[in-house]
Amino acid sequence: MMGVAAIEPHTGWSFSNAFDDDQFDQWQKLLEARTGMRFTRAQRSLLQTRLGQRMAEAGYEDYQAYYEHVTAGGMPAASEWQALIDYLTVQETRFFRDPMAMELVGEHLHARWQRNTGPVQLWSVGCATGEEAYSLAMVAAEMNRKAKTPRPYAITGSDISAPAIHKARLGRYHRRKLEPVPVSLQQRYFDWRGEEATVRRELAEHLCFTRLNVLDLEDAPMTGMDVIFCQNLLIYFRRWRRRDLVNELVSRLKPGGMLVLGPGELAGYDHPDLVPISSRNNLAWLRKYRTEHRE
Repeated sequence: MMGVAAIEPHTGWSFSNAFDDDQFDQWQKLLEARTGMRFTRAQRSLLQTRLGQRMAEAGYEDYQAYYEHVTAGGMPAASEWQALIDYLTVQETRFFRDPMAMELVGEHLHARWQRNTGPVQLWSVGCATGEEAYSLAMVAAEMNRKAKTPRPYAITGSDISAPAIHKARLGRYHRRKLEPVPVSLQQRYFDWRGEEATVRRELAEHLCFTRLNVLDLEDAPMTGMDVIFCQNLLIYFRRWRRRDLVNELVSRLKPGGMLVLGPGELAGYDHPDLVPISSRNNLAWLRKYRTEHRE
């Protein structure tokens, strides 16, 4: 999941102007406007440190000069902006990070497998380096393996970080990353070479990874989704923006489709098209059918 990076204080680089309240407010407003991420006053030193690290690499010693560079427009500014965003986000995820949520997805897919033979589409929003998307793919693949009639399925993973998406597409992970994956699934869906495992083509061909800023959800092509999985992303946004983003995700669900959020990410959320799923351990809903028709 995309997150704000946890870091050590920066040392060894001298800046020619102070990161005062005005600088903090200026940078915080820019970041929130462009990405939705909100840095609070308590996170001021974190933002200053991350900015300083990227500025040192880019050869800047002045916060204002760097700000003017990334807001100048054109390809150099856009390229540097993306590099900065990769410094400010952390791809903190792992396979089957929330086993109970994955179990809920499995139960939902099992029910849909029983109903018809149409294609199934899943979307991992804020997929980071791909572990969550591949976990969803393994859940779907297991449904297919056990079903009398296999059915087509596809998983889309999206994230704001270009380097994270690149790693996800490679599908290569160190052995310790695979520790949460049951041994049977490791053997079935990964090829091993020493301490590194690569997702097998038979599974990887069901996945597509794309770079996407969640503030641009309105322009995203993903629609008619059976499952939208979005955990540990909304916590970095203001509450009103969380609601706007989730409302947009709801519009991408097909009737009967399921939305899964992280526990506590949007408590008390209500939507006329959703029915909450009763669960102590998950925050999830089903989209209502518009008519009495059922798949």
